[in-house]
Amino acid sequence: MTQNSEKEAFDPYHKWLGIRNCPKPPNHYRLLGLEPFEDDLEVIAEAADRQMGHIRTHQSGKYAELSQKLLNELARAKICLLNPKRRSAYDEKLKETLEVEKQGTDAYLEALPLTATDRESVEAPNRSMLSTSPRLTSSEMEEDFEGRTRRPSPLTIQLTVTQGPDEGASYRCSRRKSFTVGRSEQADFSLPEDLTLSRVQFTIRVNPPVCILRHMSDRKTTQLNEELVSEAVLKDGDIIQAGQQTVIRVEISQLLPS
Repeated sequence: MTQNSEKEAFDPYHKWLGIRNCPKPPNHYRLLGLEPFEDDLEVIAEAADRQMGHIRTHQSGKYAELSQKLLNELARAKICLLNPKRRSAYDEKLKETLEVEKQGTDAYLEALPLTATDRESVEAPNRSMLSTSPRLTSSEMEEDFEGRTRRPSPLTIQLTVTQGPDEGASYRCSRRKSFTVGRSEQADFSLPEDLTLSRVQFTIRVNPPVCILRHMSDRKTTQLNEELVSEAVLKDGDIIQAGQQTVIRVEISQLLPS
C-alpha cells in the first residue's frame, strides 16, 4: 500500500475520537463527544478542550495534516456551540437533518420484502391468540408476551462522597439520562470544596442496563477502582477517585415499578 493510499484508508474520526459509520464531518455534538443538543456552556467548553487536547498529540508525523484539519473542525464546533444564538440556529438545522435521516431509514425498512415469518407477525394481531396457538396454556402465553415486551428496567444511581472536603455529600439520579459532576456550581453534583477538581470533572450517562462514566478534563485525574480512566462502564460498589482528594462510592440498583 502506498503512502497516499494508506492516508486515504486512515479514518481519524474513528481512530482518534472513536466515531465510526457517520457523515464526515460528524455533527458538532458528536464531534465533541456530547449528548445531542447539550446546552451547558461549561460542559461544551470542557468537552471541546478535551477533544482538541487529544488531537494535538497527533500533530507530528505522517498524519499531521489530518490532525490540523480535525482541530479546525473542532474549533468551529466549539465556537458555534458556545454562542447561544448560533447554537439555536444550528440545532434547528440539525433537527431537520436527523428527521430526514430517520424518515430515510423508515422508508428503507418498509421497502424490505416480507418473509413468511414477518408476514405471520404482521397478520397475527388480526387473529385470536387462542385459536392460532391452541397448544399454549395461559401461563405459557403470559411468559411469551412478557418475553416479547421486556425492556431494560430503569436504573437508580447514587454517588456518595466518602472522603475529601465534600465528605458526606450525595447525589441520586433515577430519571435523568445524564448528569455532570465537578467543582462548578452549575454541575448537577457540585463539589465546590475540592479545588483539585475541574469545573466538570466527569459525566455519567444512564443508559439501561448500563451507566457510563466519561472523564471530561484534559488532566487525567479520574480513577475508577484505582485505575485512570477516560470512559468506563460503572458497576454497583465501584469507587471513583476524582482529583487529588475526593473519593466517591457508586451504588446502582434497578428502579422497581410503582
